[in-house]
Amino acid sequence: MMALILSPLGRSLGLAAAILASIGWIYGSGYSAARSRCDTAALRQRLEILAKGAEQVRRAEKTAEKIRIQLEARLSKREKEIQTYARDLESRPRSRLCELNADDVRRLRALQ
Repeated sequence: MMALILSPLGRSLGLAAAILASIGWIYGSGYSAARSRCDTAALRQRLEILAKGAEQVRRAEKTAEKIRIQLEARLSKREKEIQTYARDLESRPRSRLCELNADDVRRLRALQ
């Protein structure tokens, strides 16, 4: 066995094996580096998508807040109108309390 390793053929085979191992290591390193770059690019792309999604959520929250404020204002206005109408009904004489006229109908429709 030792004679084969020390012979010119053995040295040539050893050198060829070392060269093949080096080529394999270099290929593996290059493949790993390329895969890392690809993974990094994919992660950057996902981050960009998430950032856009987060911006859309922030805009939706602002819009929802504006709508909520508008609806609360409308609700407050309607509640005041209903309270005013209820006071007007209470101020009527008992004998006419259940009678609704055209003005009452208009006011009730406006409250819808």
